[in-house]
Amino acid sequence: GHASVDIAQTLFLIDNVVNGFSLHRLDDAACIRTYNTNPVKTFPKQVVFGEKTDIVVGGSDAGVVYVFDKNEGTLKQVLRHADKTRVQTVTVRHFHSWFVSV
Repeated sequence: GHASVDIAQTLFLIDNVVNGFSLHRLDDAACIRTYNTNPVKTFPKQVVFGEKTDIVVGGSDAGVVYVFDKNEGTLKQVLRHADKTRVQTVTVRHFHSWFVSV
């Protein structure tokens, strides 16, 4: 699996392989929010914070990268990578007012 810790080191993200990604408190591991991606296959996918921890970005088993609003839990964007293939590795780079996810 994979985990990502926020800048303030109070939260962490995981790919929970059951229904998507989960946001947890670092001090007690309590789940705060789940970002549902409806995975078909269970394999580890990377999930990271972006835009100074305002967004959650993660791969999929459907050839897309999901971008969620961290606080609201809403899906902001789906980035197409390829048809019906795994996207296991993602990274986020912040450039002024936009980001790049690969």
